[in-house]
Amino acid sequence: MPTGVQGRTPTTGQWAWWTQCALTDPRSMPVIAAHPAVQVQIAGDSYRPQQRLLTTDEAFAVAAEFRRRHPWRLALVARILGWGDLHSDIPLRDFVRTHPFVAFRPTS
Repeated sequence: MPTGVQGRTPTTGQWAWWTQCALTDPRSMPVIAAHPAVQVQIAGDSYRPQQRLLTTDEAFAVAAEFRRRHPWRLALVARILGWGDLHSDIPLRDFVRTHPFVAFRPTS
């Protein structure tokens, strides 16, 4: 569930965080934290990233914004991957508690 601003922000030219929901086993969070990504490729940009795991509240905000902007995409992906109906806040909160969300941006 990629969300957020891709690449550089138009006003500052600074890199924004790119957020990704880990589509792996929810128990993978310690592995993701212990073994950061070596390289990220997004929309033609490739870089060595800083990465951080989002808190549950941050992940919920990202997922809710994605749901607002792309309701049909979320419904399709949720159906294909067997996530159930994520159109209301309670199941969406349950989802983000069990799926790590990771944010990336280029190292300084």
